[in-house]
Amino acid sequence: MITAKELYDQYNQELEIENCLKEIEQLAIEAAKKGETQIRYRNFNFGGGHLYGGAPTEPQADVISKLRDAGYKTQIRCEERSFVDIWLEISWKVA
Repeated sequence: MITAKELYDQYNQELEIENCLKEIEQLAIEAAKKGETQIRYRNFNFGGGHLYGGAPTEPQADVISKLRDAGYKTQIRCEERSFVDIWLEISWKVA
């Protein structure tokens, strides 16, 4: 059975943010190895409808802030077709 501490750590907001950043880092590394300079990220609810004309949640804003502090460019993007596709675009192209 999972302990109380393990349960707390698993659902702790800071841990979720760190796991999100680790996932983004791995996706960015895989993309960079292919010569790409950006990724579309929808996990951590970055594909959620609340971002369509709205603002990111506090944890999402923390993720965006940490990415920008590390030198990445970020933008919440959407594409309107039959359905609205929403994502966080993360780029690392250096001029």
